[in-house]
Amino acid sequence: MIVNCTVSGGNVNFCPYWDEIALMFVSDLMFMTPEGAVLARPASTVRAGEERWVARRLAELGVPMLKSVRGRGTFEGADAAWIDPSIVMLGRELRTNAEGASQVTALLLEMNVREKSPYQGYSPQIN
Repeated sequence: MIVNCTVSGGNVNFCPYWDEIALMFVSDLMFMTPEGAVLARPASTVRAGEERWVARRLAELGVPMLKSVRGRGTFEGADAAWIDPSIVMLGRELRTNAEGASQVTALLLEMNVREKSPYQGYSPQIN
């Protein structure tokens, strides 16, 4: 089932690939910006590859995909939260490593958005 509804001027779209991903945690697989999506790269081997299903759904919806964390970088969308239109809090922990955070931070800087880390060293998921 696909359900679309409007909340505060934005659309909430559900991913129809129920059997392919842990839908309860679909926010781990992407981080939305005003310009488009950042695709995650889960550190967990159990979740690795789930991001391709979210990428497929985003493409179906016409959402621009700005960045896919790659290489040795790992990143989960739940480790990032908007504080205001110019600041994103970005946690670094088991699911987002320094390389993944660096890739996301570089993209945010291109959008004139500053990144703040909530803690030095380990931090829990933010959202």
